Amino acid sequence: MCNLKELIDLRKENAELKLKIEQKESEMHYILAQVVEHMPNPIVLTDFNSRITYVNKSLESHMGYARAKLMNEPVVILNVEK
Repeated sequence: MCNLKELIDLRKENAELKLKIEQKESEMHYILAQVVEHMPNPIVLTDFNSRITYVNKSLESHMGYARAKLMNEPVVILNVEK
């Protein structure tokens, strides 16, 4: 059976490990965001209502739209007539 000091030490270790995991996840999120932002292919993300929540630089340059103008717009505005 653990004594009180051992339980406190375990909680402290658990908190430290949790913080390290959160920091690593944050780093990985940043790296992934940078990869998506700098991909040569246009990328657009939408919400469940098909409204634009993100576009990368490539989409801006390929489509000629400013990112700020696209946010929360329906994705159909990006349809290109053939």
